[in-house]
Parts: sequence; structure tokens; C-alpha cells
Amino acid sequence: MNVAICLVVALPAEARPLIDHYRLARWRSDLPFAIHRSDDIALIRSGVGKTNAAAATALLGALNKNRQSLWLNIGIAGHRSLPIGELVTANPIIDLASGQRWDTPPSRSLPLASQICRTVDQASGDYFDTGITDMEASGFISIATRFTRPEHILVLKIISDNADHPARKVTASQVEQLCQQQVRTIAQLTESLGPAA
Repeated sequence: MNVAICLVVALPAEARPLIDHYRLARWRSDLPFAIHRSDDIALIRSGVGKTNAAAATALLGALNKNRQSLWLNIGIAGHRSLPIGELVTANPIIDLASGQRWDTPPSRSLPLASQICRTVDQASGDYFDTGITDMEASGFISIATRFTRPEHILVLKIISDNADHPARKVTASQVEQLCQQQVRTIAQLTESLGPAA
């Protein structure tokens, strides 16, 4: 495999709009994680949690021969007050359990708000005063940095829950709808970043 763009997503509902938009086909059935790809793009579905995200990122990185690829983690996140459906970039990323922090230098300006992202081990109804909360970003970035430079890594999160609409009320169909609403914007952002160089 030699692709220019590597996408890591957790949930089938997050993956479907991207698979449809990019017309990705299922690739190999003998792997522990589902991979869909085209000539230029590969998407791997990790399942929930930072350990799964790290394992899936490692597998995709080992399979992909292109060390200049753009790596993206795309998924949902919670925020105390941001509106449902808003798309943000995650930077810096902090693993709440270990305290480890990753900063991705903004190689190009993106027309999105940047939010500190705290990766948690368990979903909770509690929100921090600032920033977003997710369950995969720290696992993804801890491994993606082994396969490309930090400026080629981007974490995009769609707000799925907030204090008025808590995570326990979020359904898979809502997640898919939120991702579908942002898929064109995500594709435009990815295209604007251009080939990693």
C-alpha cells in the first residue's frame, strides 16, 4: 500500500460518510481492523478507545509505504457548550490518564477553531470548563508520530454532545448524520493541505 492520506476513525457511523464520499472499497479481510481504500486514501476503523486507536494506527502505518502521508483522526467529541455538529481541530492533545501531551504545529492555517483535547479512558457526563473530550486522539497521535512528521498530522472532531445534549443520548444514526453534514468540509480541508511534503 502506498497512499497519500491515512484516515483513522473509531465507529462505523463515523466511517460510512467518508467511505461513501471517497468511494473507498473494502481491502483485505484477513486483518484485525477493517480497512477501506482507494489508490490515494486508506481508512481504518479502530473501534472505541485509545488502545484500539493506537493499534489500528500502528497497523495502517506498517502497511503503508509512504512516509510522507497526511494522517487524520476524525471522529466525535464532547464539549460543555459548543453547538452540536461544530467541526474543530484538536490541539494540543492530552492523555488524561498519563498526562502526556502532544502539540501539532499548524503548518497551514485552517478555518476552524482549535480546541485543547483531553482523551479519557471512559465516557462520562462531565465536561471540562474548556476544550473537548474524546476517547481516541491520544492513542492515534502517539503512534502516528512514528510514521510521519507532526505537521502532517491532523485531528478533526465533530461535537456530538454538550451539557444540554449529553453523550448518553447520542445514537449511532445521529453520529452518522453529524459526520455526513461535515464530510464535504473535511474533504475540502484535506485537499487544501495538499500532498504532504
